[in-house]
Amino acid sequence: MQLTACTADHLRSQAQRNPGALALHERGVDLRYGELDLLVRRCARELRALGLRAGERVAVGGTGLGLGPQLVVLLAAESLGCVTASVLGPDAGTAAVLARVQHWFSDADFRAPAGVTLHRFDQAFVQRWQVGLPDEGGGPLDAARPARLASTSGSSGAARLLALSHAVLDLRIRTLLEVPGWDLVAGTRLLVLAPLVVNASYLRICGWLRRGGAVLVGSGAAIGTLAPTHVAGLPAQVARLLDELPAGHAAPRPVAVSTIGGRVPAALAARVRAVFGTEVENRYGTNETSTVCVAMDAQATGQLDTGVAVRILDDTGREVAEGRDGLIAVRSPCMVTGYLDDPQASAAAFRDGWFLTGDVGRLVAPRLLQLLGRHDDLVVLGGIKVPAAVLEDELRRHPIVADCAVVALHGDGQATLAVAVVPQPPTLGAREVAGRLAGALPPGPDAGWRLVVLPALPRLPGGKLDRLHLLRQLAASRS
Repeated sequence: MQLTACTADHLRSQAQRNPGALALHERGVDLRYGELDLLVRRCARELRALGLRAGERVAVGGTGLGLGPQLVVLLAAESLGCVTASVLGPDAGTAAVLARVQHWFSDADFRAPAGVTLHRFDQAFVQRWQVGLPDEGGGPLDAARPARLASTSGSSGAARLLALSHAVLDLRIRTLLEVPGWDLVAGTRLLVLAPLVVNASYLRICGWLRRGGAVLVGSGAAIGTLAPTHVAGLPAQVARLLDELPAGHAAPRPVAVSTIGGRVPAALAARVRAVFGTEVENRYGTNETSTVCVAMDAQATGQLDTGVAVRILDDTGREVAEGRDGLIAVRSPCMVTGYLDDPQASAAAFRDGWFLTGDVGRLVAPRLLQLLGRHDDLVVLGGIKVPAAVLEDELRRHPIVADCAVVALHGDGQATLAVAVVPQPPTLGAREVAGRLAGALPPGPDAGWRLVVLPALPRLPGGKLDRLHLLRQLAASRS
C-alpha cells in the first residue's frame, strides 16, 4: 500500500518551519501558518466529536461562508481520511453531491436529503474549534483511497461526480503549480478568484499552502492592500477583477496571471498586459483529465502538457490525420477512469483508456492542439458552461426563427457565441434578423456573440444537428 501525506500534513510542516508567515488573508483578517495549522487540527478534533470517520463523504459550503472557514473544515476532514466535496447553492451540482455524502456542513437554510446529517456551519460551530487541544492526526493516508469529489457537467449538461484519489489529487496539485513564472519564493501572494467548488481553484490553494505561499481573497477594489504577486481564476473572473480596480491602476511590478476553463479574449489579454505587465498563462483542461494544454495562444492553440496524449477522432471513432479536425480524445497521467455511480455515462465518455471531451479540435503539429469549439450541447465562454439547448429554445420562441443552433467558436483572439439562424421568411438578412432578435441574443461573459444566417442547418441522417459540420461552416464563413 502506497501512503501519502495530506495537505494538512504539509501545512503543519510549513507551520513548524515558519509559523509567522502569512498563510491566508480574507476580509481584512490575516492568518499565519502557525494559526491556520492550529485551527485545522482543532477542527479535526471537533469533526471526530461529531462522528465523522475515515471513508465518509463530507460536503462543505453554503451561500454566505468565507473561503477560509470552508477551507479549514475541508482540510480537517481530509486529514481524518474523509472524502471531501465543495458545494454552493441549490443547483444540479449540489444535488448530485448531496445524494452521495453522509455529512453536510452548511450555513444555508436548506433541508438535507434523507440519510445526510446536516451540521450547521454557524458561529457556535466555528467557536468550538477556536479553542482547546488540537487533533494529532491519523498519520499518512492510503494514496489509492478517494480524497475528493468533484462535480462536472459532463458532455450532456447533467451533473456528474468524479472521485479523485489522494494520488491523483497530489499529481494534479503538482501539475497546476508547474507553470513558467509561478515559482514560489518568499513573499509570493496568490489572489484566488474562483470559489472552492471550482476544483482547479481548490487544488491550486492546496498547492500554494503546501509550498508556503500566501493565499489572498478579495476584490479588485482592495488591490493595494492585497498586493498579489499571482492571480488565478476563470477568464470571466479575471475580467471582473479588472473592472473592480481603482481607475488608472497599474501594478508596480509584474503580476503573473493564470486562467483555466475557457478561451481568453484578445481584449482581456490586452487589459491584463496593460494593468499587470504580463501575458496571461491560459490552460485548456477538463475535470476528468486535469490540464490538457498549456500556453494557449490567441488562436486557441497550445502545447500538450507533460505526459498528456491526444487523438483526434471522426464521428465513427476513427483517428484522423494531423491537420484534420474532429473530436478530441485525451489520456493523461492524472485522469479518472469514470464517473461515480454512473456506468452508462462512464461507458460513453471513457473508452479504452481515453476520455472523449466533447470538444472539437485539430493537431496542427506534433503535440500542438488547436481548439475549434464544442461538439455537444454545451457552449463554454469565459469559463462558464451555458447549455446551448436553453438558448436555442428561447430563440425558437420568436416567429422569425424557423431553426437555430448555438455553438462556441474559438479563434481571432476571442471565444465567440455563434448563433446560426434559419429565418422565416428565408429572405430576411442578417441585419434584420439581428434587429428583431436583439433582446434574445445573450452575450457570453466578456466574449460577445456573432449571428450567422443560413438557408438550412446541417443534419445527420437521423435528423440530429450535425454540429461538427456546422462548426466547419461557421469557421469558413469567418475566414
